[in-house]
Amino acid sequence: AAMYGQRSGTAGAALAGLQRAYPVAMTFLDQAYDAGAAGADLRTVGGRLIRTSGPADPGARGRYARNALIQGAAAELFKAWAATVRATTADLGAEVVLCLHDELLIHVRAAQAAATVERVGAALNDAARRWSGGTPVRFVTDSVVIQRWSEAK
Repeated sequence: AAMYGQRSGTAGAALAGLQRAYPVAMTFLDQAYDAGAAGADLRTVGGRLIRTSGPADPGARGRYARNALIQGAAAELFKAWAATVRATTADLGAEVVLCLHDELLIHVRAAQAAATVERVGAALNDAARRWSGGTPVRFVTDSVVIQRWSEAK
């Protein structure tokens, strides 16, 4: 809630901490809110157009714009990561069988599991570097090898 701009309660305290720790990012989101409230169109990091002329309430437009930039950036990075995983694990016989929010389910023979896990992490680092223009942002994966899809959590 804090990331999306809630200013009351526990989220308000967390927001103050985010503003201290990440002033550039939080200013960017505040500017997105202001632009959305004014009805100005925005673009995500990857260039996707966000139209804010829909809701009549300026506050709703501002919240929409702020949220759309956060969610849009996350989706763009995820897509870059998934495509990089697919490209860099194909020689192992790996197949991306499910993408859900920020999770990938990859099917691969047991003998190739360890190599696939390594490449999944490397793919995230590579995708993040390209997507962010080289900005040194650290991303991590939590990869688990399972025997059957029903064990995925």
